[in-house]
Amino acid sequence: MTPNWTAAEYLAMSRWWFAGFFNWIAATPWALAIIDFINIWGLMAIGLALMLGMFTRIALWGGMAMLTMFYISYPPFIGLNYGIPTEGHYLIVNKTGRYVPGHCLLHNRAPNQPPR
Repeated sequence: MTPNWTAAEYLAMSRWWFAGFFNWIAATPWALAIIDFINIWGLMAIGLALMLGMFTRIALWGGMAMLTMFYISYPPFIGLNYGIPTEGHYLIVNKTGRYVPGHCLLHNRAPNQPPR
């Protein structure tokens, strides 16, 4: 673990609908301290609860809430460039470069055959 880790840079680079809210959190020390605490200990508590099979419904809702906040702060939409190198758009393209599961059927070739 990194002892001085903070979510400030992640929140400060946020764009989309609630960017002002996330930027405010990054600029406000007491709010950032709360978010850092919730992020670190929330992830550990949710993961531990799910691995042990205890309090699974609470962990489920907590995990969904955290994922929703991560998604709202950095949505994987085309056109929102965050200035970091990417391998592609994970919402649409996987690492093999195929756009849909039936890509080989659309182009009349075997899955391992190179494109023409």
